Amino acid sequence: MRKLIWTLVILVVVGVFGGRVWYLNQHKQIGDNVVKIGGFLPLSGPLARDGVEFLKGLKIAQNQINNDSQYNFKIDLRMEDSKFSATQAVSLFNRLVDSNALISSGTPSTASIAPLLEQHKIPTISLINAEDKTILASSQIFRGWIAARTTASEIGHYIVSEYPEKTVALLRTHSSTDAKEFEEGLLGQLNKIGKQVQATETFAVTDMETNAQVLKLMDKNPDIIVVYGYAQGYIAAINSLIRMGYKGDIITTWDIEMNSSLIPNNASGIYFVTPTYDFSELVKEDKTTNNNFFVAFGYETLRLLAEAMKNGTKPEQIREGLANLKDVETGFGKVSYDERGELYLPPFVLKQMQPDGTAKVVKE
Repeated sequence: MRKLIWTLVILVVVGVFGGRVWYLNQHKQIGDNVVKIGGFLPLSGPLARDGVEFLKGLKIAQNQINNDSQYNFKIDLRMEDSKFSATQAVSLFNRLVDSNALISSGTPSTASIAPLLEQHKIPTISLINAEDKTILASSQIFRGWIAARTTASEIGHYIVSEYPEKTVALLRTHSSTDAKEFEEGLLGQLNKIGKQVQATETFAVTDMETNAQVLKLMDKNPDIIVVYGYAQGYIAAINSLIRMGYKGDIITTWDIEMNSSLIPNNASGIYFVTPTYDFSELVKEDKTTNNNFFVAFGYETLRLLAEAMKNGTKPEQIREGLANLKDVETGFGKVSYDERGELYLPPFVLKQMQPDGTAKVVKE
């Protein structure tokens, strides 16, 4: 009987001790090695739809990373609503100041928190114009994925090579840094053959009425109108061109394919520049997600952070890891950060919307 009792006591002790070791091991892996990734996304306001899509991609990547044995950490995502407002981002910063790294979408929020990032040394990936000179000075900010000047150069090169005799006008978003970069990139290509932009009109990000600007451009009778922008004003500008019967070619920047449902006047025939992307990994994770490249931007941004964190998960280690990322495979192709913390997508393609709502590649 005594032997049985001692056997039971030993089993209990071993069980308790073993359970404690298991608990501590799990606590070390799940608790102590949780990496806090904070961020500012426009989840309401003029760019809410893009922010919500970006967040979807982040969550898909978070789920994959947290269930992948190659990573010895778990990611805790803590996203705040910037409302596409500089003051909102600054007011929310204290909530995220203990983050190992941050993610920010939009120039207003990123530019406003840049001094705070320098002060607290928090590495940040920002979905902004990679060439935005207003925040190049921040050593903590890694910029990408899109670049206004590069995108404009792609469009300008196409116009110069395919339609050297056609006149060109520009309908662009409010006079922001990225709009200026875009205009300079377009002019840089057109000037190679002595061509100028015939006229330029500007619309607001949130403006839902752009008829006046469109009428001014149509009075110049341009053969091609290039539309650059985002959010409601961008869609309103395209709708105005179609509704008011513009007969020339419309070439827009990214976003038309995913926005075609918002253009009831029929977007067929519109050309647009877009990055190519393989959505197969996203579809595997969530077949219900309407995958587009804002979802992809969120997905690949967190994957890049995870890759950088193989170097270590302290803020200074993450920053070093990001700075050394070279030729990382993504759904967009191989990407790298340069010495200034800029990341560019591989070459875009030019597509044209078809009457059935699909898009056809016109030029690689």
